[in-house]
Amino acid sequence: TVEHFGPKIMWIKENEPDVWAKTKKITFDAGWLVAKLTGNNVVDPYSAGGCLPMINLEDITWNKEMAEKICPMSMLPEIKRSTYDIAGEITAKAAEETGLFAGTPVICGTTDAGAEAVSIGVINPGDVMLMYGSTAFWVGVCSKEEEAKLGVNHYPYTINDRGCYTGGMATTGSLTRWLLDKTARELVENEAKGGPSAYGTLFKEAEDIPVGSDGLICLPYFMGERMPIEDPLAKGCFFGLNLRHGRGHLVHAAFEGIAYGVRQNIEHIRSKGFEVKELTAVGGGTKSPLWLQIVSDVCNIRQVVPEVTVGASYGDALMAGLAIGAIDSPEKIKDMVKVKYVVEPDPKKYEQYNKYYEIYKKLYENNKDLMHQL
Repeated sequence: TVEHFGPKIMWIKENEPDVWAKTKKITFDAGWLVAKLTGNNVVDPYSAGGCLPMINLEDITWNKEMAEKICPMSMLPEIKRSTYDIAGEITAKAAEETGLFAGTPVICGTTDAGAEAVSIGVINPGDVMLMYGSTAFWVGVCSKEEEAKLGVNHYPYTINDRGCYTGGMATTGSLTRWLLDKTARELVENEAKGGPSAYGTLFKEAEDIPVGSDGLICLPYFMGERMPIEDPLAKGCFFGLNLRHGRGHLVHAAFEGIAYGVRQNIEHIRSKGFEVKELTAVGGGTKSPLWLQIVSDVCNIRQVVPEVTVGASYGDALMAGLAIGAIDSPEKIKDMVKVKYVVEPDPKKYEQYNKYYEIYKKLYENNKDLMHQL
């Protein structure tokens, strides 16, 4: 999948020999910052989980046989746990350049989604984050029993020595941006002149559209699709258009199409024996109550929206607090998270959505060969 870094390293090695000749170390974004601060090249287990086929997921160690087919072992970072290991201390040089105190302990940190999940209290088995961004991404914490199961993306989690499953859709918030840019330029221009929010005005047009968008279904594969179909050649479409459909229908159908994709993924995860009780929703998409409600209705699942969603940087700060003992336990993080509001599913609308969901799935299956020909 797109997350596996081994093939990417190999591609640079084979296609950019000048870059490769100058390469001394391979690291991650967070690892680069840690190296600048401490002089140590490290990576956390959650990030390292994306290094297939160079990593042993069972114990999160480098797979020497596979790694050496791609790069020398000396290039790879040392694997250190996010909240139980100190990656190093701020050097005198880094202190001079940043104004931070020399000797301050530094943790590995992690990638954005893992840190954001910590920031909203995704701590225990069954806790699941759904991030409404340009793409949709989720992180769910596993129990020890669940960790042994295969079939979904499985990584070591950032805290609690637990595992997690992850996944993402390719085009969610970016699809709403596309609709705004291509069909509602006047709203963008009006906002720039001091008018109301362009997104808010556009989404309002979708509020009175019924379940099923009057027979319009959107496949949100506008940049291919990640999970669950894992098809980079999948194509987006609006199916069932007729002359009575307006701009609000397009927006409503896009929300529903994204929700159908979320439902497919939840069903896939559950089919492997993983628990998904409710979703904790974060990201820019949570500003749209309509979008959240459609996802809950399509998936028949409760969503919790936290009061504070500062993001990944806040999660990193909380992990640093755990690492140095300023926060006693991961459970204390859950106590710090306050709920802003809850979105409950409408059982009647869920029943209505079932028939449209079946058409949604068939649309891709019946047309994927044509998509690939295009």
